[in-house]
Amino acid sequence: MKICVGESVTLTASGGVTYQWNNSTITSAVQTLSPTQTTTYTVYAIGAQGCKSLQPATVVVEVVPAITSNLSGGFICSGDRITLDAGAEAKL
Repeated sequence: MKICVGESVTLTASGGVTYQWNNSTITSAVQTLSPTQTTTYTVYAIGAQGCKSLQPATVVVEVVPAITSNLSGGFICSGDRITLDAGAEAKL
């Protein structure tokens, strides 16, 4: 899963009564997170009798860096033409 810097993501687990997340003490099924760097999250489902799932569910949230530009302002006269070059195409 990919998000941009500054965005948030909501992770939702299912299949348990409570949950054990690797990044917090929250035991609910839903977490809304705003990571600043690429992070791997894992969660175990815990049943009514306290038994934990054998394997955790895992998701990697990739944080895509902000796009920057070195374009600067300028002046042209009415009727003149100017070419703007944004550089290489960014691929996500």
